[in-house]
Order: sequence, then C-alpha cells, then structure tokens
Amino acid sequence: MSAVLSRPPTRTLLGVVAAVSALGVAIVVGSPGLGAAPRTQIAEVQQTVAPPALPAVARLKWFRCQGSPTLDCASLTVPLDYSKPTGTTISLAVNRSRAKGSGRKIGSLLINPGGPGGSGVAFTPQAALLFGTRLTDRFDIVGFDPRGVGASAPVRCLDTKALDRYFAVDPSPDTPAERDAIFATSKELADGCLARNGADVLRHLGTVDAARDMEQLRKALGENQISFFGFSYGTYLGAVYADLFPKRVRAFALDGALDPNASNDDRARLQAIGFEQALNNFQIDCAQRQTCRKSLGDVPSATIDDLFDTVETQPILVGARSVGPSELTIGVVSMLYSERFGWPRLESALSAARRGEGAQMLALFDSYTDRNRDGSYRNTTEANVAVNCVDIPSSRDPAHYDQLATELSPLSRHFGRVTAYFNVVCGEWPVPAVDQPRVRVAAGSAPILVIGTTQDPATPLVWAQQLASQLQNGRLLIVPGRSHTAYLTGSGCVRTSVETYLVELTPPPRQAVC
Repeated sequence: MSAVLSRPPTRTLLGVVAAVSALGVAIVVGSPGLGAAPRTQIAEVQQTVAPPALPAVARLKWFRCQGSPTLDCASLTVPLDYSKPTGTTISLAVNRSRAKGSGRKIGSLLINPGGPGGSGVAFTPQAALLFGTRLTDRFDIVGFDPRGVGASAPVRCLDTKALDRYFAVDPSPDTPAERDAIFATSKELADGCLARNGADVLRHLGTVDAARDMEQLRKALGENQISFFGFSYGTYLGAVYADLFPKRVRAFALDGALDPNASNDDRARLQAIGFEQALNNFQIDCAQRQTCRKSLGDVPSATIDDLFDTVETQPILVGARSVGPSELTIGVVSMLYSERFGWPRLESALSAARRGEGAQMLALFDSYTDRNRDGSYRNTTEANVAVNCVDIPSSRDPAHYDQLATELSPLSRHFGRVTAYFNVVCGEWPVPAVDQPRVRVAAGSAPILVIGTTQDPATPLVWAQQLASQLQNGRLLIVPGRSHTAYLTGSGCVRTSVETYLVELTPPPRQAVC
C-alpha cells in the first residue's frame, strides 16, 4: 500500500480541521537519499528550447452549479501535453464562491486542500464557511480539481474489489507473505493505471503540469496576478507555480509546508517519527485524564499496543467487513492530524475497538480512504499515487524498501515499516518520473508566506523552514501546536497574520511566531 498516509481526507476537513494531506501525499520528497533514483530514470525536460506558444485562453463562462444556489461552476480546457499545445486537451472542473462584501473586491483566491488527490471543487463550499470574513468579503474563493483529480479527467485504475484488496494489505509487514502482498497489490494498481489511462496520460499528471494549469486558470480569470492559499500538498503546488511564474504571484499562503527538495525516503523517515510522536502525545494526554483511562485503561499505550497485536490474528468483525491491521493503522493515523478534533474521536474509536466493536474505527478508515457508503471509492488514492509517482523518482529495487523498513522500525514502532513501504507502487510505476526533488526559488516574486506548526505530524516544521529559506522572498510563520496545518485550527494570531497578508499584502516579520 502506497501513499495512504499522506493524502488529504477532504471529506473530513470539517471534522479533522484541515487534515488536508494525509499520510500519503506528504511523504514523497527529496534531496538525494536512500529513495533517490538515478537521474537516468527521470524523463528530463529540455530547457534549451523555448516551449511552443500556447493558444489564447478564453475567459471562463460561469454558470450556477447544479444543486448549489451559492456556487458558480465553469470548465477550463488545457493541453494534456504543454509541449504540444494544439494536441489533445483535457477539461478541468472549476467553481467559485463569489465575494460576499459590498466593498472593493481584490480578485480571486485560488485554493487547494492538499493531497495530491484532494478536490479543490469539493473544498470551495467548506472554505467559504471556514475562512474569515476578511477573505470571503474581498475575494472570490476559487477551487479547481487538478488534472487527474475528482471531476478533472480523473485517473481510475482499479475496480472496487481490487481497491479493497489494495487497502486490506497489512501495511506493516512482518512475514514474507505480508511483504509479498504489498508488492503484488502495488503492481496490480500500477498495471491497472497503465491499462486504463495509457502512458501518455500518466506522464502528464504531475505537479509541474498542474502548476501550468494554474497559470492557464489565472489567464481565464482575467487577472494579472493571482492569490493562492494552499494546504499541505497545496504548498508544494504553490511553490512549483511560484517558481515557474514568479511575477504572477500576488500573495501565496502555504500552510503545512512540504520541502520540495526532500526525497521520498526523507519524507517517509520524518513522517514515521512525526506520527509516532503524535501517538505518544495522545497516549500521554490520555493517561493524565481519568475519563480516558476509564476508556483505555491505566496504561493507554499498553492497551493500544495490545490492540495492534490482536488484530494481526483476530480482526474485529463488523458485519461482512472487519478491522484488521490496515483498517486500524489508517483509522488511528487519520485522527492524529488534529489534537483538538481528532483525539476525542480516536479515544472513542479505540475504546469501542477494545470492547470488540469496530464500527467507529472502520468509519475512520472509510473516511480517510474516501470509501463511499456503497463500497465504491472516490479516485483520491489513484490520483495521489499517479501524481506522486511522476513527481519524484522512486527505487525500483525491492530490497531498498526492506532496508528502509529495517532503518525506520526502531525510530517508529507503529509507523516505521508502514512509511518504508509507501512508495513500493512508485517503484512499479509504468512511466518514469518527470521531475525530481529540487530547490524552489521563485526569484523575483512578491513575499510568500510559509506556515509551519511545531509538532505537525504530517508536515514537520523543518519542511516549512526549508521551504521558506529556499524561496527568495519566503516569510516563515511558526505556530506552536500539535495539528496538521494551522489556519483552520482556530488560532486568532494565525488567522490575523494570514488574512492581513492576503488582503493587505503585509506579511508577518521574518521568523514570526504566533
């Protein structure tokens, strides 16, 4: 199973407050590390020849979204391959919540909730409710599904039963059979993506192409410069865009930042440590509260360890389904993104599982994997994998992942082996990576605000520090806390700082702390 711990569970944004990058997207970056592939495996883009001129972009034609009296919808046509601008095209889904204030409108604020695989179109109505009025009064909030995601030429790879197999594999293998199952289901997913989409589509689903799509969207909106608010993976998309089109940046807020110069193995290592620390923090907090000790015992860590051990051989039955190692791991991880919103639900689900009742944990698993009530899945995971695998090269040597698991296991008892095998599917990917870890400078851009939370388990503070230092005009805002991303957690300091920057173009002082 790959990248499941770094995608964004967009359906749980309201409940998990911007858990917009689940352990699946936030785990694939790199400077040369164990996971860095030789440059010969990278499909290099020739920079010596100017790219062909793109056709003029028509202004968006807005219409009222079906079933929503407050949202406008549109579609944007873009080239599949920007080196062939008059060739095959794809259509991107776009929507907007119009500025609500009666004063002067600033323009559009593009948003991305994370992923890769998170739907900006699905995020727009939530953002319109959760963002401060200083933003919703002055900006049209504009969401879009990046290519391959949601309603934008979605990539699909497997049927429901095959996806069930993919998700059911034990993500922390401790037997040869469990390890072989990871490689087998990963190859099945990779082969399915090739068979259903073709190599030409797969090689053009990366973040560089998505950033070029953003530039086409800016033109279609008729704006000289654009404002952008990206969470988790959205920070990577924003950084890539700013690096390609620095003069088009009006104001970019990047919350829960990824380091674009980190390898897959670097990400796996830091995420394993980050989520282990988050689980430790949860257990310590639980042990200090009588109500939680009543639910999970006087030694919560022992109860949780026993539960992980038990489901290895005795999954908790929930009707025709069950909670096994995969469902428990993903369910637990999904609630570690937010201390305020996730921990209470995790306590309740663990307490029920301890009693042999797995429905709550299974619901957390379903939400994180975007599993619908009818058993089908949204394409979040398939898009997540497809983007990650062409963004950053991964080792094609199976022994590499075994070595990484050996390295990470002592660092993270519960998640080390899980993150080590995340990118097995990318090692099986049928097309080479088109990009590689690199510094993003955005030379000559306006100031760009990078936000990092001190104990963010999915995107550690060091990534925000690295991104802010790479950007020529990066400004770092450090936020004490234990949640993934900061703006939607309710901090008045963060909201004031971000909104003042986006509205007034006044960033916080360098190295500011909320």
